[in-house]
Parts: sequence; structure tokens; C-alpha cells
Amino acid sequence: MFSSKSKNALKILIHLAQRKPLEYIPLREISEAEDVSLKYIEQIMPQLVNGNYVDVKHGKQGGYRLKKDPNDINAWEILVMMETFVLPVAELGDPEEENKLGSTLKMWEDFAALQEDYFKKITIASLAKIDYVPDYVI
Repeated sequence: MFSSKSKNALKILIHLAQRKPLEYIPLREISEAEDVSLKYIEQIMPQLVNGNYVDVKHGKQGGYRLKKDPNDINAWEILVMMETFVLPVAELGDPEEENKLGSTLKMWEDFAALQEDYFKKITIASLAKIDYVPDYVI
């Protein structure tokens, strides 16, 4: 459903949230800690920087840190930013194509709303806690 790019963007943000707020973390450290290739992280970081979620400092003591409070970042906004398509079926969102769904249209619309609602309730701060347990499962 969601790409590894989205999953890794969330892992990066969680890693940064677990660090001291003003501390800049080098990409290599994030890469090793999260078991994500450095090259792949280098592809993800520009989107996180451009989205104003992460701040970058270049140079010897440089690295990345969260730019926003992790309580103010929810999983849904990251998924939407990283994915080109977040709806459960391609036809949703296009009135001409929705007709092809027939009697199943309402089911897909309801599921899309549940999915969005679920991920909006999950913040980076809540994911950064070791004992995080979701309220419900879809």
C-alpha cells in the first residue's frame, strides 16, 4: 500500500524525534541506526527539508534535526507528501472513473476516510515512544 520511501521517511523523523531537540544528526548515523542506505536517505531528506519538517546544517558539525515539534507532525501528512497516490483504489478522486466502482464506491470512500483518520491520529511524538500502542487496528 505505501512505499518504502514513506516508511523510511517516518523512521527518519522518529529517529530525529528521539534525539535532543537542538542536536544535528549526521545522515550516516541515521542510516546506520535505521538500517537504511545512505543513498536512499539522501533521496528522502530533500522532501523532508522542503516540507519544513527537517532543518539542515552543512559543515563539520552539521546534520539534520526536526524543525517542528514531533507532536505537530502526523503520519498522514508525511504519507501524503511522500506518496503520489494514497487512495485505496485508483478510481477515487476522479468523478468519471468513480462511476466504474459501481456499488462498491461508498465502501472505498469509507475506507479512504478511515485510513486518513487513523493516520492523522498518529504523531511522530507518539511513534517515538518505546511503548507506543495504537488505539485500534484497521
